[in-house]
Amino acid sequence: MRLFPSRRVIVSTLAVLALGLSACSPKAATDSPSATEPAKSREELVLAVGKVDNGNFDPKKGWGTHAQHRLTHSSLLTYDADIKVVGDLAKDWQVSEDALTWTFTLNNGIKFSDGTPVTAKDVVFTYQMLKDDGEAFDLSFVTQMDAPDEHTVKFTLDAPRSTFISQLTEVPIVPAASYGPDYSKNPIGSGPYKVAQYTKDEQLILEANEHYATKPTFKKLTFLLQEEDAALAAARAGKVDVAYAPSSLADQKIDGMTAQAYKSVDVRGIAMPSQPAGNTGKLKGEEVEVGNDVTSDLAIRQALSVGLNRQKLVDIALGGFGKPAFSSAEGLPFDGGISFKDGDTDRAKTILAEAGWTDSDGDGIVEKDGKPASFTGSSELSVG
Repeated sequence: MRLFPSRRVIVSTLAVLALGLSACSPKAATDSPSATEPAKSREELVLAVGKVDNGNFDPKKGWGTHAQHRLTHSSLLTYDADIKVVGDLAKDWQVSEDALTWTFTLNNGIKFSDGTPVTAKDVVFTYQMLKDDGEAFDLSFVTQMDAPDEHTVKFTLDAPRSTFISQLTEVPIVPAASYGPDYSKNPIGSGPYKVAQYTKDEQLILEANEHYATKPTFKKLTFLLQEEDAALAAARAGKVDVAYAPSSLADQKIDGMTAQAYKSVDVRGIAMPSQPAGNTGKLKGEEVEVGNDVTSDLAIRQALSVGLNRQKLVDIALGGFGKPAFSSAEGLPFDGGISFKDGDTDRAKTILAEAGWTDSDGDGIVEKDGKPASFTGSSELSVG
């Protein structure tokens, strides 16, 4: 079946756990001099946790759409350990009664990794640049950006927008004076680390930013930009302190390392076409045929949503490292508490029958207006 992502329905979502392997007292490795003592007693850390270089440090290319930017850059706001929004560059902020004007006061003394101060001008420059670009971040609803002084930033919106606060935690601020097309070759941010060396598809080395207010635990972080199998091979060789392992490899045993599961909001779902066949749309910039006469029927999508056994999917596909989820916000403070009986096939059958889908010929597949409720082709997984 060929399933094109649709915003209208998530058939099945799984809240999974991130599984990590961490060194207690790793084996010695001649090319990894720091791997002979516990990570907590060292000033350097070697990690193989996937491709953390998405966007190449440039917000215009997507740097900031994942939390990795917090190592090298600061945002106006951030999240604390309880997923509450707190100030990062901003020490406080106010929202007008009509929710159209957002005003931020910046902390004093914050500097970029080159020693220059972070000012309101840099914040406005970053947001205006990203709004004009319109690719990585949608800021089209921001009608005006001002910097009344070097410590004050003011945004004016065209309408109240609750999701704006989330973007304020994601946009990494860059220096107006030195940002340009080659920014990724010499990225300058105001986070706890600065880029010391970067080799695409090989490794990323970060060193502590001496201008950051708080000294980080480790002075140096080395990220091996490897796929999961290569990362585990490096872990077996004693070359890394921390490695990411997918749930399918959760039973791997590596000398000197322990497997730990961490809660995450890695929600996965199957999205079904909600338009009839014969329509067109764009996939990765190319025009393609979209739509399906079966899945465009709301009853089909509803029946699949309530009939699928999420727990079995967790047990089989994720090796038990996860739990059933019923919305894309599962596990977040604003998930709304959405839930219903898992794998309720009786309810699924009722939904189909009430919508006119019945098995008139006894072949085990329901039909409606002569069309069987089946489809073939490839599938695409929507991960949020």
